[in-house]
Amino acid sequence: MIRLSATARMDAFLTPNSFKFVEINGESPAGPAYLHELAAIYRELPIFREFADRYPVRYVSPLPHTLSGLLHVYRDEFEGTAERPTFAIVDRLNVPTIHEFRLVKAYLERQGYPCEIVDARELECRDGWIYANGRKIDILYRRLLTSEYYEMKDDCRAFLEGYRAQKTCYLNSFRTSLVHKKAIFAFLTDERYSHVLTPEQKYAVQEHIPWTRMLRASKTRFRGLPIDLVEFVRANRRYFVIKPNDDYGGAGVTLGFAATESEWDEAIRTGLEKGHVVQETVEIHREPFLVKKDGQWSEVPSIVDLDPYIFGPMMGGILTRVSGSNLANVTAGGGTLPMFILRYA
Repeated sequence: MIRLSATARMDAFLTPNSFKFVEINGESPAGPAYLHELAAIYRELPIFREFADRYPVRYVSPLPHTLSGLLHVYRDEFEGTAERPTFAIVDRLNVPTIHEFRLVKAYLERQGYPCEIVDARELECRDGWIYANGRKIDILYRRLLTSEYYEMKDDCRAFLEGYRAQKTCYLNSFRTSLVHKKAIFAFLTDERYSHVLTPEQKYAVQEHIPWTRMLRASKTRFRGLPIDLVEFVRANRRYFVIKPNDDYGGAGVTLGFAATESEWDEAIRTGLEKGHVVQETVEIHREPFLVKKDGQWSEVPSIVDLDPYIFGPMMGGILTRVSGSNLANVTAGGGTLPMFILRYA
């Protein structure tokens, strides 16, 4: 059985003294090809060249690590045998990330791996193998989220048939939902389950994962105190964030400290109805970034989002986002930057 998630991304905020992970993208993390190209663009900028001459830097791209991670699972865990496996990037084709799919395809083909981009509804299944645009596929690089698949599953019969046949390697598999949902942090931070963790793991959770619970009528503990969850969250909104259990891009997130009483009540009502999670607010550190507006440069206090890409036990590359607002997601107004590492501190 292959691991739950061949590629994942841990989304974290910088705090005044450390960092806190607020969720994990375990299904199909976006961004590696964008970052790969951004780093190349930065290196060509005259001002960056001048900086790098004075302060040598290195860059760790997540794109080659993504390819390596996919190939490792295909060969060592799925036991695939193709020397140069053929890839298919599968999603809907009307999504904004279609541009990244083209960058990934171009990169794979430069490395000698054939690749197709295809809508999940256009796949064929022949003798258990997936075919995309008439080509037999060894590795299906799934960018279609499970929740999106369920919205159109009746039109994706070949997609499901190939998944069940297990001749084409699906990465990631549907099993990634077990680690992708934000509720996994509720499991990690709930004292009822922490006995399964080692002392080192408990310490890591305490230091780097905020208190999280499924939002439901229940009794639990917060900072050691017994509480009625819903009423405590309602009365102390400045300490909490309510977010969907399975969504992305900052969609549906309500920040208690920025919400009115009526907005918070509505967030609780919606969360109880739809199975959202409630998470303790993270004290986010802000760094001044120069922003040019109306021809003038000014310093804008910005949050910094550092999101390492994970490939099994290995890390390879980081998505970095900055935002002058309280959400760092690109779809919520944040901006993506490549993170360079100084060779000499």
